[in-house]
Amino acid sequence: MSNKAVKKEYIILGALIAALLLYLVFKGTNKVHYRLPELKPIDVNTLTGIEITKPGQTIKLIKKDDQWLIDPFGYPVEGSVLTDITNNIKDFALTELASRSKNYALYDLGQDKAIHVKAYRNDEVVRDFELGKAASTYNHGFIKLKDDDRVFLASQVYRVHFDKPLKEFRAKQVMKLDKNEISEIAVDMIKDGKKFSFSKTVKPAPVKAPPAQTAQPAQPAQTPEAETTWTMPDGKEGNTGTLDAVLAQLADLRCFEFIEGKKKEDFNAPIYTVKLKGKKDYVISIYEKTGDGPKDAEGESEMHPAVSSENPYPFLLNSYSVDSLMKKPEDLVKK
Repeated sequence: MSNKAVKKEYIILGALIAALLLYLVFKGTNKVHYRLPELKPIDVNTLTGIEITKPGQTIKLIKKDDQWLIDPFGYPVEGSVLTDITNNIKDFALTELASRSKNYALYDLGQDKAIHVKAYRNDEVVRDFELGKAASTYNHGFIKLKDDDRVFLASQVYRVHFDKPLKEFRAKQVMKLDKNEISEIAVDMIKDGKKFSFSKTVKPAPVKAPPAQTAQPAQPAQTPEAETTWTMPDGKEGNTGTLDAVLAQLADLRCFEFIEGKKKEDFNAPIYTVKLKGKKDYVISIYEKTGDGPKDAEGESEMHPAVSSENPYPFLLNSYSVDSLMKKPEDLVKK
């Protein structure tokens, strides 16, 4: 082979190598030939409204007098649910471009599955995005921003926090009180025809004489506790442990869910009532099972309807909560 032919082959080989290098360089950098949109930081304390729209349902949360409510019903919003939502709105960050193809169905961002989220500060929309399915990577989801047809991968965003039925946004606290302020407890076992009433007496803690001085190192002094007793009008003493347990449960009582389409006035024949007297009066009434709510393995309802003086709506309590409240006569009186 002549030198001229060899030289020609080297030139061709060099050109091929140069072309391959250029291809690899451009292929490797093509993925980063875009700029992620910058999201302005949000102070969630300044938000006044959140709108969550998914196929067939729109849920509006509004802030009124420092309280978040479900509009237009006026139901208070569950605190933990609101925190999850506002943290997602505040903290989610775009991490990379997922698609330019506009094949939104692939990411559950089509009209039949996307969840549209808007956050407001008065009349200003401060965050507007559509949320698709969760990504295979931990704590990531697919996002589409307003006026941007691209799909992005975002961190710290969870579809499950937004994809809830209305009833799961409602605050389920139905009674809140300071158990230490309660001075009287009245229990009406209507079904059994028995009534009990108890008044609280607090005996001051006994004053102990200071210990004699010894050569041993001084031990921290233990403050004696006051003694609380519950007494019936006839002088019989109540079971302090049982009555205190009832108070502890009612101090922060949460329901299973609210009864849709009914009012408190629709329930008028309770089987068990507890009345408390403190700075004001508190009442909770429990009713026979009506078949509402979840069923057990035998198809029987596990839920009791109930109403509380501290909530304007009737609600359901599960059997465990009811059994803890509905004490037997022998459990209330000290043996």
